[in-house]
Parts: sequence; structure tokens; C-alpha cells
Amino acid sequence: MPRRMTKSAGPHPIDIAVGKRVRLRRLQRAMSQSELAEQLGMAFQQVQKYETGANRISCSKLTEIADALDCPITFFFSDENEPGTEMKLADNLDPAHIKDGLRLITAFGLIEKTKRKKVVDLAESMVLIES
Repeated sequence: MPRRMTKSAGPHPIDIAVGKRVRLRRLQRAMSQSELAEQLGMAFQQVQKYETGANRISCSKLTEIADALDCPITFFFSDENEPGTEMKLADNLDPAHIKDGLRLITAFGLIEKTKRKKVVDLAESMVLIES
């Protein structure tokens, strides 16, 4: 991918994608931006900038983030040969929807197994699902 020559074009798409994945993993761990920032020794505003791609994450800082979020550093990079991964989810979701989706997944895990199919049927009846 060619390097951008001007800053006016906005954040690089890779920086945005990595930031979304940091946010996804942080929310999966039920961690606030402040909690992650504290572990990294920075202000929560810096975590916000990383998550939006406004600030690029250095390799050393990404390693620290991976350790703090208990995941391999490869989590933050897509594998184009593996469709349907969590990374694809992060790329396609609006940040406002990620938190609701994770709440739904958490609640779904608490539903009695015999009732889960009904919940899935209900959700699928609300949207067009292509198999």
C-alpha cells in the first residue's frame, strides 16, 4: 500500500483497522479505556486516539497493548485468507454497535441451552439472513 504524502487525507486505513481491533478486544475483556490506559501508563485520551486511528500505534506499544489485553499481537491484523474472523467483525461494525453486540453475546451465553434456539430464531426473524 503506498505511503500517504499529506496529513490532510486523514488516518491511514491500516491504523483505523488496528484501532478498531484494539477497541474490540478491550470490549471483549470488559475493560474501560481508562483501565487499559492505566496499564499502559498513559492517559485514556491516548487510547481513544489509538482506537480511532488518529494516532498510529508503534510496534512496541502494540506489543504492550497485546499483553494488557491478553491476546497475540496477530489479533490486530486481518488474515484475508480466513473469512468470518473477529477481525472481519471489527472492520464491518460501527464502533457504537460493537458494545451492544458484545452485551448480546454475553447475555446469550447465560441463557438456558434449551431456550437458545428460540432466541436465534427470533433474531433471524428480525433481519434478512443469507445462508
